[in-house]
Amino acid sequence: MKKRLAFGLSVFISTVLLFSGCSSSTQETTSNESATETTESTESTQEETKEVEGTAAGQAHMEAAAAGAEVTVANGKGAGRDSLNFIVLTEPLTLEPGGLSSTDSNVRPIIVQVYETLVRESPTDRTVLQPLLCEGWEFNDEGTQVTFEIKQGVKFHDGTEMTADDVAYSLNRSINLPTNVDISDMMENAEVVDDTHVVLNLSYPYSPVVNILTNPGFSIVSQAYIEQCEADGTNFGRNPMGTGAYRFVSWTNGANIKFESFDEWHGGEVAIPNLTYTFIADTTTAAIALENGDGDLFYGVDSADLPRLRANPDVNVMSVQSSGFYFVALNTRVEALSDIRVRQAIAKAINRQEVIDGGQDGVGWTVECPITPGIFGYQEEFEATPQDIEGAKQLLADAGYADGLTLTMITPEASYYSRPAQVVQEQLRQIGIDCQLTIMERGAFDTDVSNREFELCYTWYGASYPDADNIVYKMFHSDFADGTGTTNIAGVKSEEADRIIEDARRSIDQDVRYELYGELSAINDENAWYIPILCSTNTICASAEVGGVAGNAGSYYYVADYTFEAE
Repeated sequence: MKKRLAFGLSVFISTVLLFSGCSSSTQETTSNESATETTESTESTQEETKEVEGTAAGQAHMEAAAAGAEVTVANGKGAGRDSLNFIVLTEPLTLEPGGLSSTDSNVRPIIVQVYETLVRESPTDRTVLQPLLCEGWEFNDEGTQVTFEIKQGVKFHDGTEMTADDVAYSLNRSINLPTNVDISDMMENAEVVDDTHVVLNLSYPYSPVVNILTNPGFSIVSQAYIEQCEADGTNFGRNPMGTGAYRFVSWTNGANIKFESFDEWHGGEVAIPNLTYTFIADTTTAAIALENGDGDLFYGVDSADLPRLRANPDVNVMSVQSSGFYFVALNTRVEALSDIRVRQAIAKAINRQEVIDGGQDGVGWTVECPITPGIFGYQEEFEATPQDIEGAKQLLADAGYADGLTLTMITPEASYYSRPAQVVQEQLRQIGIDCQLTIMERGAFDTDVSNREFELCYTWYGASYPDADNIVYKMFHSDFADGTGTTNIAGVKSEEADRIIEDARRSIDQDVRYELYGELSAINDENAWYIPILCSTNTICASAEVGGVAGNAGSYYYVADYTFEAE
């Protein structure tokens, strides 16, 4: 029998998560991360994670995040306004779907206004999929083909109509993009069936494949426009043209990008016709701009500014649990760290709750397995090696380091990295490890991690779609051990881990997959390749004048859903 997934019928995926004891997830520490460390909105409950005590301010933030993805209601003071100013921290390098910065969660709120995918995640529950440029989809009996019924009458911003040929071209283009290869390896190609249907061929059954297609890197583009840009030398990434609710107007370097509503958008008329994205790199300056009325939305708030913003009646702070988690990676290529006893000693030094309290203002949930809380595969009952200072010292002595050991650790300069890393540094000191912490500019950090030029690093990884395979395949599989980039940075080479990952990603039995991810969690804990620490929240701050805003783990903030009019 064929399995049909259509509008609202991604209940199949939601049901899978429900019966696995997992719910939805989200991203940030009241920070916002690149989805290449990878990106991702949904309800989350404190029952699914270990609730922290934390500070009073931190606890208030956690309770708000656990309440789920509520939607703001405009206070009516902005009624009649026709322009919205959205503040983000980072200026994009490009707005090309699948381009380097399209995987950045600070860029995703911009790119999704212009480009659309066949399917999107529900703005308030990422486990529910909604047709966007399709009417529905259907798997074949073997699970190796997905046929999409293409929505008719959709127009690109240049007035041309989107065709099945454009859809197949876009999918084939996306499958081969460097930024997508680690999530598209099961996709072989897309073919036009007829004017209203396109089939995506898979090399093996893969349950979450439709979830992958919600990623902006799989946006539908105009084949004619891209070919024209290539022919005349136009920078496609600086001159975006899609099917979305907003069309590109201008880009002022270092200042802003402006859009206007697309009158022929297939979704109908939007409430706010003019949209500007303003770049303010400093988080506190950006927060003050929002409070002063110089912005309507702000994505990228720092935890230090949250108590003030939450107390401001003119600001709504919308938080959901993050789509990623923070961890310490141990580079097994380093001589000392090639010894499992040293790695196990480091694992025994860690007290996750202390990291949350001391480095996150109490904002965060402890994470003990290498999978984001809330997504499918997360092991809610898993317990990692607990802190054991004396046991850690003994392991170091057994490894020949009775007199101590000096290691270096790197982390990005943002406070949601550097402050927790300092707590980890102190915990390692307690077992005799002199951890020399280097806090780095983000670009330099990414370069060193990509080139494996580190011993320890405190970093983050997220799920661009709500399935454990999206994380563990890239973190653990030996195929990525000897390359560069942000995959398998610990240098894991384990036949057992490879077998588990391969079996889990090819199985269509969700119970089997869940058990396999439990096995992988146990293997990681034993070998201490990665030490999961915490998961925090993904937050967007909105003026009380804006209605329709919800927190979202994947940074999918659709301005077409927003209004200045009170209900």
